[in-house]
Amino acid sequence: MRTASRTARVPAGDHIAGGVLRAAAALNTLHVSATDGRQIPLSAFTSLREEPAPLAINREGQFPAATISFNLAKNHALGAAVAAIEAVQRDLQLPASMQGRFQGAALAFRAALANELS
Repeated sequence: MRTASRTARVPAGDHIAGGVLRAAAALNTLHVSATDGRQIPLSAFTSLREEPAPLAINREGQFPAATISFNLAKNHALGAAVAAIEAVQRDLQLPASMQGRFQGAALAFRAALANELS
């Protein structure tokens, strides 16, 4: 599908109250070309709704990411914490689309341990 030459601009202030109505009206002015050349309004196959959303989405590469931080309790080893977190990851049986990785000191610890075992 290619876009038609006719376009509409939604003013930058449309993200404030009432902006959804102006943006919804703009959908009627945007068209795309069908394979037979007819111009189809974008509103024929899209909808617009307002709902809460995060102001920013953390990413690692192209994928959404969440950071979970931890501090060691007094007199507890980093190795024990890493092992406990890995056990919880296994127990949760996360789908393949979710991955867990260590960063910082925990990553360095695992790398050092891997070098020691090989």
